[in-house]
Amino acid sequence: MKSVVMIGPCPDAKGGMSSVIAVYRAHGLFSEGDCRYLITATEGNTWHKLWVATSAFGLFVKLLALGRVSVLHAHVASGVSFWRKSLFIGLAYLFGCPVIFQLHGAEFRTFVAQRLTGWRKNLAFKLMRESSLVFVLSRDAEELLRTNVGLSRIELFPNPIATPKCVNRARTNDVVFLGQIGNRKGAFDLIKSFSEVHKKIPSSRLILAGNGEIQKAKELVSELNLGHSVIFSGWVNEEQRTKLLSEAGVFVLPSYNEQMPMSVLEAMASEVPIIASTVAAIPDMLEHGKCGVLIPPGNIQALGEAIAELLADPKRASDLAKRAHQRVHLHYSADVVLKRLRWQYGQLAR
Repeated sequence: MKSVVMIGPCPDAKGGMSSVIAVYRAHGLFSEGDCRYLITATEGNTWHKLWVATSAFGLFVKLLALGRVSVLHAHVASGVSFWRKSLFIGLAYLFGCPVIFQLHGAEFRTFVAQRLTGWRKNLAFKLMRESSLVFVLSRDAEELLRTNVGLSRIELFPNPIATPKCVNRARTNDVVFLGQIGNRKGAFDLIKSFSEVHKKIPSSRLILAGNGEIQKAKELVSELNLGHSVIFSGWVNEEQRTKLLSEAGVFVLPSYNEQMPMSVLEAMASEVPIIASTVAAIPDMLEHGKCGVLIPPGNIQALGEAIAELLADPKRASDLAKRAHQRVHLHYSADVVLKRLRWQYGQLAR
């Protein structure tokens, strides 16, 4: 029997793409026999990673040879992720198998503009152009692929998220950040802006949940004399993340580039007031002043003022959070996204 084959990272690994796959798995996409997931990347040492990727490729070759693949759905980012998946994509083309190329990765524009040259650029563009369908997460990515790569069959396709109808909230003055601690996510800007927030609201705390440049962040905290008001939680699991969001006064993601951050979807689903930067899909997800507050990336003063204002105005914060929760349920819930995905599988598998 033929089935869709989806490829991507281990669902239990760190990162947004893994979180997407984990949601698909939790909602039964791989349990009904019509979609099979192959792990092409995982955490661990080099030999383990190589073994996982090679095993997945060998199994994919076998499935193609036996005529058991109806569609290949490849989750792709830039760099090594792109070239690893290109082996599967190229092989699918040889067997006449339809391919859905789903673009993730906040730095794909840089990958196309600066890191692809000569024959690599020609090969990469050819692989993308021959896809049956391309899924993107933001209008920015859609414009990039239409203009720079010359693609036409592109669909804005959202990440899925579990969306509980009832949310238990215990609001505090905690400012919560989830993700890689570093420049790209705006973590250092957030620490600087929080210095002013804490002066206005002494009971406020900044909780940074994630890995990355933690030592550099701790040095900045020390330099700003923020002491115990900034907490480093490390990378959190699903249960810990749920607890952090249930108690958050505001969730903040001041990134410089993104696609469709899972952390924003998680905050929307948890009915947490959100402040985020005006990049990629975020403005469409939140709509400034309707489902969240948007600030330009790098504007530390505006970021601090926005945080302080939401913490000081529980009514406005609650209204934003409730509208965000309604929106995520209508447009980004796993059931809604899976229905769209299965319809596309049916169209391509004909």
